[in-house]
Amino acid sequence: MLYNRLLAEPRGLLQISDILATFGAFMVVMVSTMIVTVMTIWHTVSGEGMSQNEMIGKLIKQADYALLATVLYVLALGLYSLFVDDCLKAGSEWDAGSPTALDKGGRGT
Repeated sequence: MLYNRLLAEPRGLLQISDILATFGAFMVVMVSTMIVTVMTIWHTVSGEGMSQNEMIGKLIKQADYALLATVLYVLALGLYSLFVDDCLKAGSEWDAGSPTALDKGGRGT
């Protein structure tokens, strides 16, 4: 099983924790961004004393946080596909020295 193999390696638990921490950071930033955005719009619509410049500044700041959350999400997906996803099997024909690659007319590179 994939997870047993990852946990058996010394770096396996570290890789999984890095991926989960990055995804957790994405979730925290995205949820807090959505909450602050909704609260900003609510305060503006209800007329609780927020000027137009303050509202625009807050919404631009929240857009920056949403972009940061997107970067964290892409990073988490990249780490997952690099370290955990097992679509490519070790020793496949893409190995440079594999006999099957050489038999198919390749030069092994």
